[in-house]
Amino acid sequence: TKTVQAVEERGDWWREEVGQGRYRRARIDEFLNHFLVVQTSEEVPRMKESRVFEANLLHDSGAFPSLFADLDTLSDTYRELLQFEDNSQYGLFLHRWRTMQMGVMTPVLLWLRSQLAGTDEFDRVIRAFESYLVRRMVAGLTARGYHDLFLDLMAWLPDVDQAAVVSDILKALTARDEERFAWPSDQRFRDDIETMPVYKRLTRARTRMFLEALEQHLRSTDEMAETDAVPDKLTIEHVMPQEWHEHWPPPGVITGDPDDPEDESPIDRRNRLVHTLGNLTLVNRKLNPSMSNSAWIDKRKALDDHSTLFLNKKFKQLPDWNEEAIIARSHELAEIAIQIWPGPDAI
Repeated sequence: TKTVQAVEERGDWWREEVGQGRYRRARIDEFLNHFLVVQTSEEVPRMKESRVFEANLLHDSGAFPSLFADLDTLSDTYRELLQFEDNSQYGLFLHRWRTMQMGVMTPVLLWLRSQLAGTDEFDRVIRAFESYLVRRMVAGLTARGYHDLFLDLMAWLPDVDQAAVVSDILKALTARDEERFAWPSDQRFRDDIETMPVYKRLTRARTRMFLEALEQHLRSTDEMAETDAVPDKLTIEHVMPQEWHEHWPPPGVITGDPDDPEDESPIDRRNRLVHTLGNLTLVNRKLNPSMSNSAWIDKRKALDDHSTLFLNKKFKQLPDWNEEAIIARSHELAEIAIQIWPGPDAI
């Protein structure tokens, strides 16, 4: 089959060990596990692929041509999932899916891509999945239920009429309200972006992915922009630095009940807001260390002089950068994020 030929031609890639710790093994073995999940709609224990293959797929010799055709198609699709990159909706989805490390949904993606590639249904489905995963990621909700969720999807997807795929998947992603499976609402997504210290909550790669998505959206919605491609090798920058004490004035007084244990002190409030999305941006690697813990007037000049990112355009208009400015920018970015990752009713 083409798969055997591909393994021979790209042996190093297929035999490269992937995974973590004691779960590392050749990529071809990982693919065969995903392939069997697609074929059987059941979980396949690791290291038992050959036994499952023999028990479930080798009993009907008349089905071999179809079986090996599926093997070839899905092996091509699998390589595409791991290697494809461009600025299309699909390419951006794959980049974000890889960054979020959601390999648990690989069998579902293999089936959907092989069956629906090039259709409006496929574009809507991957937008739904991306929104679901990103909103839950920002909310800090557990990923422990994803194994069961995507295995359940794989069990009934092959029997769904193509015209009903989108509506049925949206129903499946919104059917359960408990935190283990909930799709966060617009209001919760907005609140999480505006109040949660995402820099501490998310990995650096995921935080950068989120900011890059905002930058890409700003570029793609500006008809006068030269390109919607986001520059490579950007780093995350705190506008108000984490170590703000030396060059930044102390926070102002905030109102509240001093006897309420949930009320923050001005220092605690600032230290939390410093890590919220409104205080984070992207810069190139050379600009990042040059600004470091500088005062606002110096940072603003550096961003104005050297940064071409849309995320940084409005900074030059601001005479001061403080808690209120951070909150206002968080609100603006939250509204953009809702456009990128809409709720189920908007897909």
